[in-house]
Amino acid sequence: MAHQRYTKAATTALLQTTGGIFGAFLAEPGVERVGYTILSLHAFLMLVYVGTSNPGTLLRQTEEYRRKIRFVKSAYEVVEHEGVIAGRQISLGSDSQTERFCTTCGIFRPAGTHHCRECRGCIAEMDHHCVWIGNCVGKENYPEFISLVTVEAFKGLGVLFFRIRAGVSFQVPKTWESSLNWVTLIIAVLQGVFYCGLWIYFILLFLKATTARSFYKRTIRTGGIQNNVKKFFNGQWGK
Repeated sequence: MAHQRYTKAATTALLQTTGGIFGAFLAEPGVERVGYTILSLHAFLMLVYVGTSNPGTLLRQTEEYRRKIRFVKSAYEVVEHEGVIAGRQISLGSDSQTERFCTTCGIFRPAGTHHCRECRGCIAEMDHHCVWIGNCVGKENYPEFISLVTVEAFKGLGVLFFRIRAGVSFQVPKTWESSLNWVTLIIAVLQGVFYCGLWIYFILLFLKATTARSFYKRTIRTGGIQNNVKKFFNGQWGK
């Protein structure tokens, strides 16, 4: 599990570095190339940070905490099922909220907190676990993740612009040069579309105040992404 986790993260770093070199090669020498290189370096550092930072993992509690929590009911009421703690009901004036109990970490999970099996902990305001960076995206590293996706979108657009500016030929490739023309064009288009699409996806989720994890689970539960996309854009998400 850990081996696969680090392998995918290393693959992402390699692809990102390769894309940075490809873009720098297409950029004009001088300010343009220097600017793109700085942007690529910034994206790489953000990738390392998001992949190694604490996403907001809540501290696990001890066995003593688990025993005592059954009797502490001054601020909330512990809910049990067949002698096992299921959660607690918290009263906040006229409002109330329910927190589920994580039997693995031994803590009550605030709203938006989820247990990640890969990271082996409860993550506050968890958005999703990203296998391609080998870490969760949560409360503590979500802004940096959005920054990373944004920078990659700019890089993708930059590479696409650089490549189109270099000239586009739609002739059937017959020589090495014409084949290289097609290959670099396809790479630039794929890179630009992928990163811009990824950025649009996460920005829409942010504007809708939902998470990638929630969107994915609702899609699986309701049996298809097409229906959920329609609800998403029609403002009927969650109905």
